[in-house]
Amino acid sequence: MKKKLLYLLFVSAAILIVAQSCKKDVVFNEQKDNLLYTPEAMRIYKQLVNFKYNLDNPTRDNQSMTVDSAVWYLEALFNVNNAFADSTFGYLISDTSYYQLSINDSGLIELSDISLVYDLMVLDLNNILNQINNDVKFLYAGNLENNGINGSTLNLLLFNNIGINILAMYEPFEEEDDWRYGNGLGKCYIPGFTSDAVQELEWRLDHPYFASPIPGNTWISQQIKDAWWWEYPINNNPYGDYRIFYDGVSQEPPCLENYMLDYYLTNAHQIIYTVDDPNTPELEGERPEGKDFIDVFIWSNNLGTTPFYHNYAINYGIKVYIQHPIE
Repeated sequence: MKKKLLYLLFVSAAILIVAQSCKKDVVFNEQKDNLLYTPEAMRIYKQLVNFKYNLDNPTRDNQSMTVDSAVWYLEALFNVNNAFADSTFGYLISDTSYYQLSINDSGLIELSDISLVYDLMVLDLNNILNQINNDVKFLYAGNLENNGINGSTLNLLLFNNIGINILAMYEPFEEEDDWRYGNGLGKCYIPGFTSDAVQELEWRLDHPYFASPIPGNTWISQQIKDAWWWEYPINNNPYGDYRIFYDGVSQEPPCLENYMLDYYLTNAHQIIYTVDDPNTPELEGERPEGKDFIDVFIWSNNLGTTPFYHNYAINYGIKVYIQHPIE
């Protein structure tokens, strides 16, 4: 099955990551949690318990159901058993998978075929998660759609929306990682360090834990895109008015606390890897279509006076295999 990974920005970059792993231990206790479940939820739960029992029962009779029912039950069971809609995240990967079900002469779909497709959906999901090099990854929502009927074949389209913690892709900012905005001014509260917020952000972005998914041994068609702080305004940044650091108030070189650096690291990742969408200004990024991130250079004003800011020069290119050397 052909799959295509599309990187999408999800909601605000200030979202906090609360998911703990790609799997969670879920215990259903009706008596203990009876205040949490509505009568409608309990009805659906009992429907799905019966459906799952029939899927797993090798002695079942030749049962069948309508096309609409098959799609509904498959999507509902898949999400209840595998998705975690109660988890928030900072980034989303959408993976597309395709399946087919045979329709019998009565216009119905055999439960045995539905069981095979369900098992394949779960297997594909696990394969997708295993391919993502991130400690925090989980299915947020699986959207199964009727993709049309050709003769006696029902075509299904599944969108697996995988939540990811961006910060898990990088060396973490520890509690003592509070750095001055730039100019090699060191840590805010611990003397003797010559780095700064610019350098700490830059080397993390240039050395993430994940490798480029594009194979190749050289870069061609390189292109530098500048990201200026004023191009990325946002209303819900608790540390300023932009997704890139800017401070037009402080009279002394400001301190970027570790949690502030987490915020700007998350936003820098999204700006770097997101293809520009002119229809959604707050979701836009710098990545040119068809090109991949190479490295980033971050600079700050070097005057040491207001305003204090960061700007990014992001290098992109096309990674290819070229037989070398060329004589």
